[in-house]
Amino acid sequence: MIDKHVEDYWVKHYVHPQLGLCSLCGNTGHIDTTNSAVSPSGVAAGRVNFCLCPNGQRMREVHDARHR
Repeated sequence: MIDKHVEDYWVKHYVHPQLGLCSLCGNTGHIDTTNSAVSPSGVAAGRVNFCLCPNGQRMREVHDARHR
């Protein structure tokens, strides 16, 4: 189920105003920071995460249901 509070926050802060697309994932539902999330001390902390967008929320829901 899509969390309305998360969706409202996403619309307010992460929807590209001219394109109507998620500026975090481009509407793919995944955010891949494996090559870009590095802490100030040089620790690579990146991974592939589900996005906050409705696509990402739905993908997480399906993933969680399959892995119960």
